[in-house]
Amino acid sequence: MKGKKKPVYKRLWFWLLMIFFVLPMTIVVITGKTEEVVEKVEEAVNYAEEEAEAEKPRELTEEEKAAAVVQQRKALIEKPFSAWDGSHQGLTKYIKKNMNDPKSYKHVETRYRDDGDFVTVQAKFRGTNAFGGLVINTVRAKCSISGQVLEIISQE
Repeated sequence: MKGKKKPVYKRLWFWLLMIFFVLPMTIVVITGKTEEVVEKVEEAVNYAEEEAEAEKPRELTEEEKAAAVVQQRKALIEKPFSAWDGSHQGLTKYIKKNMNDPKSYKHVETRYRDDGDFVTVQAKFRGTNAFGGLVINTVRAKCSISGQVLEIISQE
């Protein structure tokens, strides 16, 4: 049985090669990769920290604060107005409630003025009168900032 050879993994030279060449190379590759990964993770952490610092809110100047307050107030005042046709929703309800024929109501134009504690709203609309004729009327009202009609100033 001299002609039968041992398998490769049972030979001495195979194990010596594994111990002295392949194992050290594997260790070098693994440790080299880990160092690269650690470096990339550190870079990512540093980048994230820089981004977080850049996103910190800065102090607003007095002009910016004033502009923000004005913008917020304007948004509050404009909230009761229709985005579709610009009519004031509270005043429209009041007008329709007091019309001869509420179905004939057609919005023409609405304007407003901020008077501090309240808003003066002027609405121009079309509707039929008691005789069935189409007329254009104007109503001016004092409204709260939230949109409630406080007082009718004039009707034309």
